[in-house]
Amino acid sequence: MSRLRRGQVKIKTGPIVLLLTIGLAIVVTSVTPRVKEYLRTRKKESEVEGTSATGELKKALRIAGDPWSGYYIFRSEKFRSQLMASKVRYTYKEELDLAKRFEGLAKGEVDIAVTTIDGYTVNGTKSDYPGVITWVIDESYGGDAIVGSEKVQTLDDLDALPDLPRIAFAEGYPSEHLLNAMMTQFKKKVKPVPVASSKAALDLLKTGKVDAAVVWEPETTNAQKEVKGCRVLISTRDMVEFIVDVAVVSRKLVAQDPDLVEEALRAYFATLKYYQKDPARMTEAIAQDAGVPMETAQKIQQGIRFVNLPDNAFRWFGVGGPDASEKVSRIVQETIEIQRAQSRLTANPLKDPFSIVNRTILERAMKGEEGPLAKKFTTPVKSPEPTPEKPVAYRELTPDEWERSEKVGTLDVAPIYFSPGSSELAKDDRDFIDDVAKKISPYPRLRLRVIGHSSPGGDAKASAALSEERARVVAEYLGKAHGLTKARVQVLGKGGMAPLPRKPNEPTRGYQARCQRVEFILVSLD
Repeated sequence: MSRLRRGQVKIKTGPIVLLLTIGLAIVVTSVTPRVKEYLRTRKKESEVEGTSATGELKKALRIAGDPWSGYYIFRSEKFRSQLMASKVRYTYKEELDLAKRFEGLAKGEVDIAVTTIDGYTVNGTKSDYPGVITWVIDESYGGDAIVGSEKVQTLDDLDALPDLPRIAFAEGYPSEHLLNAMMTQFKKKVKPVPVASSKAALDLLKTGKVDAAVVWEPETTNAQKEVKGCRVLISTRDMVEFIVDVAVVSRKLVAQDPDLVEEALRAYFATLKYYQKDPARMTEAIAQDAGVPMETAQKIQQGIRFVNLPDNAFRWFGVGGPDASEKVSRIVQETIEIQRAQSRLTANPLKDPFSIVNRTILERAMKGEEGPLAKKFTTPVKSPEPTPEKPVAYRELTPDEWERSEKVGTLDVAPIYFSPGSSELAKDDRDFIDDVAKKISPYPRLRLRVIGHSSPGGDAKASAALSEERARVVAEYLGKAHGLTKARVQVLGKGGMAPLPRKPNEPTRGYQARCQRVEFILVSLD
């Protein structure tokens, strides 16, 4: 008998060999079909890659969005062909849930999410803002609106309803932000009625279940046709830089492959330029993409203002010299303020709005417009100079034109009171008027009616003159301190003809002081 070394155990090997042989046979029998299938599949893929354009596409780009016509460029074959020219494989995924869209960025399943700024600020919190705003796609110009029923012809009519007004809106869409802004800037108390879509909001208005609805095209046009007495109360045509669509790029992609991000940006703007050269082609493409008639597609197109490459750099991101302006971070901050005012955000989620903004890709693109990267594209990407930003020119209106102007709503501002018989502004009053200037800044297409009031009683003629003088003093301060042109402002004095309701047991002196006030009403000539 042989001796075993320390730690060795004598084992009979025959049974083990037999067991291993049987086990191996079982494994081979079960795995072989899978292995064969894998090899066949891989061989087929290799053949496809070797004999088609698939093998030439070295990178992949995944974009998530929704059916909004402003995102059509990303769905177009022209955009896809631009990327293929740069050997980039491309997919566009529709994801209606914004939070999931941004979760895709965080998980590395999406490279670019297209969204509105308000959509990102409120829904990006759940995934800790996994992307950066890299370029502006478009700005809504009348595409989104609040429309009222026959009994609601102005925003102030909402206050006159016997019950809390019900307003339908598409939850999670820019409609919600427009409604929040209206409630904040005009201090309206309403009962929001969340629905799934713009069409669903219009359906509730048509059946009389709500007093107003927040909609977008084509429902904005359809509402005025299909609902008796329906009127647009306010729309993004009256506003600027409010509902802004942007491309949010994965932070990881920006850090690891900025060339791919720049290629995507260049492909996008080359495609946009292709369509902007022929607006009729764009209308036809939108009609086909949205499945609507050409007339409706034209309305949709009129409600979208696309932003080209130079304007992105010079007007929105502050790239291009000392005269360039940076707007994106300001809009982010203003958006968050509105969302906090309506409790959509409980606190400011961003210490610095620039933390979700990236300028470097635009800087690279602008510096390299004639460089080797630009030459990869079939359509030259070089764009004209930035579009000059012209201030709105207000012509003088006749008294009849002012009379015909349509009331939009009364701004929510701190009351400006005057001492009895005085039209002199106190320092606190100037601070309140500064707030007025801030609140009207999003509405450059609307005019301002400044109305002075005095307490009831006394000489009617003298009261009217004093109240008009008070309104004039306020309007002049707006002009000197904030550049409001005279042609934009109508000054009126109502004297004691429109006193405030008196509170129960309110002392006479306090009531009369409260009636000596100035109010601010936005009006439209459309």
